[in-house]
Amino acid sequence: MKKNKSPYFFVSIMIAFIVFITSPGTGMAQSSSADLEQEYSNKANQFIADKNYEQAALVLEELLAKNPELNNETVYKQLTHMYDDYLFNFEKALSFYKKYLDQFPEGKFAGAFRERVAYLNERRFEWQALRDFRKVQLEEDNIHIKESLEEVEAILSKNEDALIAPEMHIYLANNYFETATIKRRESMWKNI
Repeated sequence: MKKNKSPYFFVSIMIAFIVFITSPGTGMAQSSSADLEQEYSNKANQFIADKNYEQAALVLEELLAKNPELNNETVYKQLTHMYDDYLFNFEKALSFYKKYLDQFPEGKFAGAFRERVAYLNERRFEWQALRDFRKVQLEEDNIHIKESLEEVEAILSKNEDALIAPEMHIYLANNYFETATIKRRESMWKNI
């Protein structure tokens, strides 16, 4: 008894053909997704190099909008860093910390991000003082130390009972100590 194998043969040929046709498309889709990610990362890095953090953040946000399932923890790290440490937009920073934690609950930055979320939430009512203090710290290299110390003292005088007050005290103590050490060294060199 002879079995008719032609339908099975035809079906297997069709499956192989479909697999062949769709495989390169899938590879191209993955490649174009990786290319898109690389293109946006390059743009963002250029803006970061130019210290245009706002534009860099917008580029990375656009990347996430185009690819919401992006599996790149570093993009979130860059966004939170820019919003938290350079733009002082703590609300945006918190939203990206939370998005990261939703997408990567056990990610490599998860522990640090949870701590930062707690820190910012505890100090929510002190954000303006925190923003002012961090701006002084960020501009430290561009302004005279005496001026930065005066600015921090002014911020501290208005926020003595704030949760960030100890941070400002430590900043002042370290900088006064460093300034005194530099002055002592300078006077020793003059006497030699």
